Amino acid sequence: MRAKFKGGLLRLLPFVDQAVVSGTSFVTGLALARLLGLRDYGYYVLLYSGLLLAVTLQQAAIISPLMTHGPKVAPEDRRAYVQAYSLIQFGFGAVSAVLLALILLVAAALLPGWPTPETVLLLAAMTFLYQAQDFYRRSYYAYRQYGTLIVIDVAIGVAQVAAIITASLLGVLTLPVAMLAVAASYVIGTGWGAIRYGLGGNLGEVRRILAENWAMSRWLMPSAILQWAGQNLLLLISSSLLGTWAAGALRAAQNVVGVLNILFISVENTIPVQATLAFRDGGLPALRRNLIRVAAGGLLVVLAVLSPLILFPGTLMGLLYGADLVPLGGILRGMCLIYLLAFIGIPIRVALRTAGRSRAIFVSYLLSTIASVIVVYPLVTRFGIGGMIAALVVAQLVLHAYYAVQLWQLFRHPPPTAMPA
Repeated sequence: MRAKFKGGLLRLLPFVDQAVVSGTSFVTGLALARLLGLRDYGYYVLLYSGLLLAVTLQQAAIISPLMTHGPKVAPEDRRAYVQAYSLIQFGFGAVSAVLLALILLVAAALLPGWPTPETVLLLAAMTFLYQAQDFYRRSYYAYRQYGTLIVIDVAIGVAQVAAIITASLLGVLTLPVAMLAVAASYVIGTGWGAIRYGLGGNLGEVRRILAENWAMSRWLMPSAILQWAGQNLLLLISSSLLGTWAAGALRAAQNVVGVLNILFISVENTIPVQATLAFRDGGLPALRRNLIRVAAGGLLVVLAVLSPLILFPGTLMGLLYGADLVPLGGILRGMCLIYLLAFIGIPIRVALRTAGRSRAIFVSYLLSTIASVIVVYPLVTRFGIGGMIAALVVAQLVLHAYYAVQLWQLFRHPPPTAMPA
């Protein structure tokens, strides 16, 4: 009985943590949209898309290999492993932050007045600190240190929201102040991770991890760039045609559906480990059973959450953001469809990656990005912000069409050997 209770608790705690993280994201987005206004919030969204590019690359180069290979490390070796891995993370974070700052400074030279040097520096700090704290968070996932994970994420969330609201009450909340508040909150997770694991690391272990990661990431990193491009190029193109309010409105709708991030991120953090163990112990049949179980169970939850959002979109947008966004209820409906399709893709990607088919993920994103870039201009010019949603749906449909072909080939005609990437 005690073992069953402990097992159930271990399955529940990741969802509790993601409720904290998603709740923080929702409240922060809601506060910024209402307190900064849709125009400045749109600027924040566009700047944040740069951070997301770095995070997407980190997911491919750092996090996915950590979640796949980390659980295999013996308990007595984990501290040294994370120490060495953290050197790779800090180097990656610093390089990505500097490159992002340089790109934005060039953009500032071409578009005088925005982004300002102040916002560029703050975004670079946000980028480095977010990646560092997220690296430590994922290590807690890999080693099931859920108590530490929840405490740290609660502290980050409380600090972030409290700083934004306090700045608003004092009448000093601006875009740079909001960015500073968010960046400062990430110091909590970064600092605690550095204290918990220590700094340093064996250079031989660093080289071994880099070689191991390259075997998986050589296709995942190009895939990550294409994934970011497919989502954020549409945002940038649409904002240039309609104005920054469109980016703010789209992200506002996404924040409402963002309650599903509790499920999405929990699945992304837990099923790679489950899939790796299932594939190791039972091969492709066990991997297929794992894929079906996760997809079926998750879809029931997704549909249950999305139902009221589909039925009463305008009412919900009005309650959360004010009467000005009530006419944009249709955007919320479209975002529900996108999230439904996006969830289906999560276990599929994990299965392909676990079976050593990272290249297929790259090709799927390439096709999806090409399709979305082709259709975005005519759709947005014809249907306005609704065209942004339509272009995102097209991208998802192309993605899943290719996934279907790859899954059929994998399970109907498996290769002689299939080892994790």
